[in-house]
Amino acid sequence: MNAKWILSFIFFLSVVLNVITPANADSVEVCGIRKCMQLEIDDNAAIYGSNFAPNSIKEIVAAISKFSGITPNFVVMADPRVPNAVATVHKGRQLIVYNPAFIQNVGDEEEWNVTAVLAHEIGHHLHGHYLDGRGSLPHKELEADEYSGFIMAALGATLREAQFNWLGKNTPGSFTHPPSLERLAAIGKGWNSFHDKFGGGQAPDPVVVVNRPVPPFGKRDCRNITFGDIEVSGEICVSSVSHLNEKILGARALSTHDDNLPWVTQPSSASALFEFERPVDIEGLRVQNGDNYSEDTYYHVGRAKEITIKFSDGTKEHLDLPDSPNFENYFRRYRLAREHKGIKWMLVEILDLHQGERLSNRVAVDYFRPIFVNRN
Repeated sequence: MNAKWILSFIFFLSVVLNVITPANADSVEVCGIRKCMQLEIDDNAAIYGSNFAPNSIKEIVAAISKFSGITPNFVVMADPRVPNAVATVHKGRQLIVYNPAFIQNVGDEEEWNVTAVLAHEIGHHLHGHYLDGRGSLPHKELEADEYSGFIMAALGATLREAQFNWLGKNTPGSFTHPPSLERLAAIGKGWNSFHDKFGGGQAPDPVVVVNRPVPPFGKRDCRNITFGDIEVSGEICVSSVSHLNEKILGARALSTHDDNLPWVTQPSSASALFEFERPVDIEGLRVQNGDNYSEDTYYHVGRAKEITIKFSDGTKEHLDLPDSPNFENYFRRYRLAREHKGIKWMLVEILDLHQGERLSNRVAVDYFRPIFVNRN
């Protein structure tokens, strides 16, 4: 009985170990921006990993490579065991391994951090740091940091955005990694080097737009739409809706005006996401605020007072909306502070509202629509 139990346990253990460490996997040392670790690399993942990487990651890697004057031949693969992203070489292939959670769970201030970390790891490959078989060393990390700073400046990041990962930290050095103060200096050196070379803080043309992943967004109601002024298809989604009898006061209201129904939502969760099938250039926003069915309905429910518009290139703008019905000029056009080029999505968030006379906890918008730059 004991012998059978032991044999069963050995068989079970062999199955588990085979799942955790496949027969075609090798253990290699990988180093991120803070530390090194052992990682099992599966041959199939190392060959086909880039086929499954999200487009946002591929776009960032392509943008970094373009400013380096190289054709990107890195295999980009996901692995939740790495802290954020690491670089290594496996059987002659240059790998960039990233943690999907690191990419998905970034806040507004951290959006550039994904690009900075990936630029750092690509910098290791371009400097040939893994060819000597010695792993990570402080001088290698500083070279990759300097490269990251240069690339961040080329892509339009501020110095603070380029150095964000190390700001406010006093991390001591180690045998493999330098202290944080030296890393800040190296990133700053690379960032300043770009601006010294090109002058005036201007990136060389054409400016590469790095589109970031769509932020976490609870899609409550969505509608497909064709933006007729530039013949681009897309989708509009809203985070919350209200109901009038059997009708949903949601995304449809923002995509059409033939039913006289507004988007009505709670101000605490009022967001509208616009996604485009191809990159577009945006210069403004058309808004019809409130419920414009009549002057009475306009003041019956709350109206948007302040909105923030976040764009896929990592930028955002703030607009203040006046509180008066605009029946003579059906739509109000708001010019943005600058053109936003190569945009894949934009997120409109209502921050504050003009109180309604009867429904003070609801906000209504008849129409949101981006104003595109028509190059034809």
